Amino acid sequence: MLASLILLAASFTDELWLASKPIYDQTLTHPFVEGLVNGKLPRESFLFYLDQDASYLHVYGEALKKLARKSPKADWRKTLEAHATDALATEQQLHSSILKTYRLTNPAGRMAPTNYAYTNHLLATVERGTFAEGLAAMLPCYWIYLEVGRELEKKGSKDADYQQWINQYAATDYAKVVQQVLDMMNAASARLDGVARTRLKELFVLSARYEYMFWDMAWRREQWPPDQTKGVWISLFDGKTSNGWRNTNGDVFPASSWRIEDGCLKTLKAEDFQDIITEDTFEDFELKLEWKATVAANSGIKYLVQGFRTRRSSVGGTPGTASRGFEYQLADDAINPDALSDPKHALGALYGLVAAKRKVARPIGEFNEVRIVKHGTKVEHWLNGVKVVDVDLESAEVKELLKVRTGNSDDARALVDRPRKECPISLQHHGDVGWFRNVMIRRL
Repeated sequence: MLASLILLAASFTDELWLASKPIYDQTLTHPFVEGLVNGKLPRESFLFYLDQDASYLHVYGEALKKLARKSPKADWRKTLEAHATDALATEQQLHSSILKTYRLTNPAGRMAPTNYAYTNHLLATVERGTFAEGLAAMLPCYWIYLEVGRELEKKGSKDADYQQWINQYAATDYAKVVQQVLDMMNAASARLDGVARTRLKELFVLSARYEYMFWDMAWRREQWPPDQTKGVWISLFDGKTSNGWRNTNGDVFPASSWRIEDGCLKTLKAEDFQDIITEDTFEDFELKLEWKATVAANSGIKYLVQGFRTRRSSVGGTPGTASRGFEYQLADDAINPDALSDPKHALGALYGLVAAKRKVARPIGEFNEVRIVKHGTKVEHWLNGVKVVDVDLESAEVKELLKVRTGNSDDARALVDRPRKECPISLQHHGDVGWFRNVMIRRL
């Protein structure tokens, strides 16, 4: 009798939690979640999580706005709209501040399979379902993070970044946000019949499962199986549009410093110049392209990009952003001052680290054939069919040269630690005019 009275007194959200509790219990024992406090979470997995969560939050905010438009009450609509901007902006700020400790500022690339499936589940439910159904699907993200944060706060973490993450979701302000949605869920479900309420539970439990899968995805650093692109040449530039490329600061393609001309990506003479990066990311690859320069020009191709830094042109102008990565140097060896200053700054070199073994440059005005092969820690630079660099990035020599080149700077630490494995390819704009064409890559 007492059990029946307790059940009758329970709120609908209590029923939802009870239905998903086995999933939550397993969440607390998942190695990713436990690793936040016991120190066993690999930083690569945490970085993968941050990158994936950044793209997830973007879609989650979009879904919240769609849900708000379906709200039967004006105050609910305003609350959800505020969450879509204020609350999510706070989470994104947290992610950004932690990423900076890794010397990273931008998400790495495309959604992993679980992330893609989860976000599409949310969008589809909000779009096709009732307001209550959409809310039930969105609620686990709010609620489970609060409960996980509270549980982990009891134990604490010796890792400052992990503790910062825990503090965000255990905070009183965040609890108030979650309570708003819980109250909304109870009110929205109050007059629904048994069939409709069962549907809400199904959606809630499904999203709770996705939450568990998200932790697991990050722990495993999930990739798309099978990788059908391995060994297949992919064009990174169609010769007509900037599709697949963007500004290093996250904005759209920088048309003020780059132009598409005669089937080439052309760098323009500009004071406010920007590097560009691929939207896709790569770990082991073979890249080939053709590059042509004007007299005394300087440029480069960067790979294993570990983030971005602000760069100001030597002639002034608006500060731009440059990619932080290893660089295949492109330069006019005969006249460019930087190339003449050091063999490790000349055409084909691994910039600042390893000089090209041979000089096989073609005359200014002709295209040079460039190839980069990166497999594990081994890197080869090829120029016009000749291998000019062959190096192991984990060698003591390279690590020592990195210290000499950049000291204890953010650049050096990023390139030594290399927390990001899947990285974009970057084409450097160094203020001079140059042309890139036939840009192809294949995963190894």
